Amino acid sequence: MEKLFRNKATLGFFLAWIPLTALVGVLLHIRGLSWTQAAVLSVAFGIPMSFASASAQYMCKALPLRRSTLTQVVPALVGACIVISGGWTAAFYGICGTTECMAADKLAEVTLFLFMMGDAYFAFSLILHYLIIAMDEARSAEKSADEAIVLGREAELRALRAQVNPHFLFNSLNSIAALVSMDAGRAREMVLLLSEFFRSTLAFGKQKSVTLGEELMLVDKYLKIEAVRFGDKMEVIQDADKACLSLKLPPLLLQPLYENAVKHGVSASLDTVVIKTTVECVKNGVYFTIQNGFEDDAPPRRGTHLGISTTRERLKHFFGEGASMSVKKESGSFTVTLFMPGIGIEESETAL
Repeated sequence: MEKLFRNKATLGFFLAWIPLTALVGVLLHIRGLSWTQAAVLSVAFGIPMSFASASAQYMCKALPLRRSTLTQVVPALVGACIVISGGWTAAFYGICGTTECMAADKLAEVTLFLFMMGDAYFAFSLILHYLIIAMDEARSAEKSADEAIVLGREAELRALRAQVNPHFLFNSLNSIAALVSMDAGRAREMVLLLSEFFRSTLAFGKQKSVTLGEELMLVDKYLKIEAVRFGDKMEVIQDADKACLSLKLPPLLLQPLYENAVKHGVSASLDTVVIKTTVECVKNGVYFTIQNGFEDDAPPRRGTHLGISTTRERLKHFFGEGASMSVKKESGSFTVTLFMPGIGIEESETAL
């Protein structure tokens, strides 16, 4: 595709010389030459100058414009204009002077005119090629920036999994160890749930996006594992509009929010804590809300707030400026609300 683009650009460059050559012919006729003389001279001028100007791209690549090198580059470019235009007009002057095809005074006037036009056209060609090079560099920089963003998001996701999984695994293994001697059946259930959960997170890590329904199914697996740990201390309520479940979002976007709900709500409380999820479709997107209770007088748990900040950043990266995230802390209640823009959200058959 890039080769085809360059071929078309080259063809367009040479086609552009047709009106430029015609302009030279008109100006020569205005200066007193017949249409026949003007046409012959303009063609004889246009063809070699078009090829000479096309070679300007190599000069532009060899002499890139940089602020630190302008004093060396500009004189070299001016000299190139004079040499290329002067070489052609000198040959024209010599041939016409030998054949005496026009009067001496007219020959001098036409030669000077062609020399000035040659300088102008070659200078224009240099400017054009510098602009093309600048556009190519800008496209390359934009492509590199996009690749860096993609790599950054992948690294971000790996870092998120590295943060979530070890702590979660550590707590789960401790719970399993405690259950083995007391309730082997529940310990076995927890091992199976844990295995299924980590298999799902590995599969998610290979995808650029997942549906909201898939994300909530993974969350459901996580909460079932925590339910084995905390028993009646944790109650889960989910109210999700099925029409929203086909919305695409980055994988593991919601996981840190539930980690926080368990860590700062359930784990730090003596009474039962409700974790409530609400998903509501609106005309231009989806509102996702997770709310959990907590004890006001419970000792504060240490945390870096990385889960909240990471979720906010990933939300903006994926959905753009149209997305939003709000955090509200009241007495005994902590609420996080996400707005995720989406167009044409279709009803999903995904079951929670």
